[in-house]
Amino acid sequence: MEAVKQIMDFSKPLNVSILDQAVNAFYSGNMDLQPILVQFKRHPQAWTRVDTILDKSQSPHCKLLGLTILEQTIKFRWGTLPPQQRKGVRQFIVGLIIKLSQNKEVLQKNAKFVMKLNVVLVQIVKKEWPHNWPKFIPELVNSSKRSTSLCTNNMQILKLLSEEIFDYSSGQMTQAKMMEMKRSLNSQFTMIFQLCEYILSNSKDGLLISVTLDTLQRFLHWIPVGFIFETKLIETLSTKFFRVPQFQNVTLQCLGEIGSIEFKGKPEYIPNILAMFKAVIAQVSELIQPTMDVAKIYANGDESACSFIRHLALFITGFLRIHLRAVENGGQDAQQALLRSLEYLLMISRVNDRVIWKICLEYWNALVEDLYNTNKIAGGKLLLGSMRSSVSPRVQNYAGILSKLRHVMIAKMPRPEEVH
Repeated sequence: MEAVKQIMDFSKPLNVSILDQAVNAFYSGNMDLQPILVQFKRHPQAWTRVDTILDKSQSPHCKLLGLTILEQTIKFRWGTLPPQQRKGVRQFIVGLIIKLSQNKEVLQKNAKFVMKLNVVLVQIVKKEWPHNWPKFIPELVNSSKRSTSLCTNNMQILKLLSEEIFDYSSGQMTQAKMMEMKRSLNSQFTMIFQLCEYILSNSKDGLLISVTLDTLQRFLHWIPVGFIFETKLIETLSTKFFRVPQFQNVTLQCLGEIGSIEFKGKPEYIPNILAMFKAVIAQVSELIQPTMDVAKIYANGDESACSFIRHLALFITGFLRIHLRAVENGGQDAQQALLRSLEYLLMISRVNDRVIWKICLEYWNALVEDLYNTNKIAGGKLLLGSMRSSVSPRVQNYAGILSKLRHVMIAKMPRPEEVH
């Protein structure tokens, strides 16, 4: 214990070997070491030891402790550090990430450590970019050209950054800082999009493509819609990657994000969105046959199959909630795709999963209400499974779907206790 106390003497160089032994002993169950390790972690000068820890430590736990210390310093004390020290920390972290990411084998070996480094880097970016680090995005994009593995990790960094700014920033940054970062990311997104586009067009590396699609999915709800509807992105996703089993789920998530976008005042985008819908439903028809029991597949399937069914429900309901009228007026092919998609939604509605049922039920309620209001205006009556002669032509198109929906609703009704 006396030897361990040496780590608290900040007037002397850190004995990393002693710190390694203490951290490893703590993680092996020696709780007596917790107070001194907590004291070391909270010391105002602890961050000055991080470079030595990361450079010389042989303990993965000790390295993660070092990164945790640095992360806390960045979050709560970054502004108190002199500019030159902040720049030094930034360069050290960037250099270490590049060193561990340039080689695929090295990156895989240090995957958890590198992911923590990425988190620390994003915390620095939140403090320094854009004013003190205006070239962060260009530097990241340019470094991606060095190797496939480095590019893969850079995509992970971009994903984390997008999540931090657009999803988790509330309460962590001022409103002014959030808006500044969002504007900067939007203004520099062309470089990021060109990198994604190049990867999706040219890469043969499955992991890089998967990570790029996953990262792209985080971008789609905030990027300018021109990147989506005025490029080949929709075609690439719906006709190239959605056909490949390895990329099917993440591509479907991307398509779901796109399908939920409203673009009022942009009628020129309608052909693109309809082509996407028809392509997706056509591909789904090759995967799900009318005789298949989707509920049974979900109950007995692996995580990938269950995820596909869940995201298909989200895609269909999200798309039709926004674009139903465009599909109805999109010609015979679009109308056939519409009815086929609702058949799939009926099959999915029988799945024994409360979340999926909630997704489906909310859409069925919205659709029936919409049809009811249409028919009310036309002066007719709407009953599930019963199409009177006074029903409007629009509602008549859904006669078969509504009849089947009645059976699904009955099957889903809670049974009275005496029936059990």
